[in-house]
Amino acid sequence: MKKTLVLAAVVMFVLLASTSMAFASNGNGPGYDLCVKEFMSPEEVARFEAIIDEYRTKMAELRGDPQVHDQRLSLKEEKRDALVEIVPDEFKDRFNNFNKEKQNLRHGSTDKGNGKKSGQ
Repeated sequence: MKKTLVLAAVVMFVLLASTSMAFASNGNGPGYDLCVKEFMSPEEVARFEAIIDEYRTKMAELRGDPQVHDQRLSLKEEKRDALVEIVPDEFKDRFNNFNKEKQNLRHGSTDKGNGKKSGQ
């Protein structure tokens, strides 16, 4: 019984340590822990935060209604486009590529299988 508890504790510790390391970098690699606001002027930071607040308010109005899914997606695109205009150049690719690959795979990209076995 004592051996089982010790083994379970060791396994839990190893799992906790490995998952915390994976989440520490968000899987994005070096450089993604830099905050874009640190490289912006106070005026740019104010505009940046104003854009985020504006779209947060708009999204809150649409939240919970499944009929406005496309409208919410277009709001996200508008927000991203507005933010890209003011962020420094070294951060633009982070905003332009945000979540596009995941959306393609989730929504039936050609990279996914069609569910049929080969030869059918």
